[in-house]
Amino acid sequence: MEHKDISVNKAIQWIQNVVSEFVSIWRRQGKAVPKPLKPHCGLERPKQGWNKVNCDGAYCSKSSQAGKGIILRDHHGGFIAGSGKKVLGDSALIIKALAVKEGMNLPFSYILIVLRTCFSNVDFKCVRREANMAADWLVVQSRLGMRFADISRYQPSSLVRILNKDSLPAPHEPDL
Repeated sequence: MEHKDISVNKAIQWIQNVVSEFVSIWRRQGKAVPKPLKPHCGLERPKQGWNKVNCDGAYCSKSSQAGKGIILRDHHGGFIAGSGKKVLGDSALIIKALAVKEGMNLPFSYILIVLRTCFSNVDFKCVRREANMAADWLVVQSRLGMRFADISRYQPSSLVRILNKDSLPAPHEPDL
């Protein structure tokens, strides 16, 4: 697909197929996953010229509350956009799959042209919560009912602290 224009619908269909395959692999009971995923600890910035999407989902079986969170960062690790929503679902795996699906749609709002020309440059990694704290925060707050009007422009102070812990300046703080 390198250097070829693809339709948005075709790209979304491809993403849905990837998510479906991911879910089917993890649903195998008693069978080993063909290639174990090695989790990463700590924030890993994307390569030069790339953007990174962190997705997370959580489900509480006691309260039946679920939420998903998505963070979009540039190659410097700077915050571009994010989304957090309370959602319906009946398992953590389904909620995480929904978060990945929405996470793959989020960049279309910001970098559609880049994705159309460079869609072969997609890299999936399974990371620990410690490497995904901003998305995890969005998930927890969304699951508890917090709403985010324009998180791309206005981040809650608790999210800003997490972004700063990643050693990345929050968008509204001046570089010193």
